Amino acid sequence: KDEIDYNEADVRKILKKEGVKENLSALRPVLESSDFTVESLDQAIHAFMAKSELSPKKVLQPLRVAVTGRSCSPGMFETLFALGKEKVLKRVDYAIESLTNIEA
Repeated sequence: KDEIDYNEADVRKILKKEGVKENLSALRPVLESSDFTVESLDQAIHAFMAKSELSPKKVLQPLRVAVTGRSCSPGMFETLFALGKEKVLKRVDYAIESLTNIEA
């Protein structure tokens, strides 16, 4: 499906935290430059986390909710590969623009 239903509790719990918007924005070029194989996504995202000193909880969980709408999914790299680059980037952009704003 092109459109997904976001689990509101997961969005509130994971995407609306401080730093998530910045982390997803920094990760986006890494995703865009990947050739989108499972192996290259795994390597690129782990290299990003190591370089930026971010834990999987601060990168993979927000990415999972951004692209699947839920905090649980099959393997993250397999999910990204199955969805494809265009759909993943579109969903990440949507999450950055519309779902990561912290509510006061």
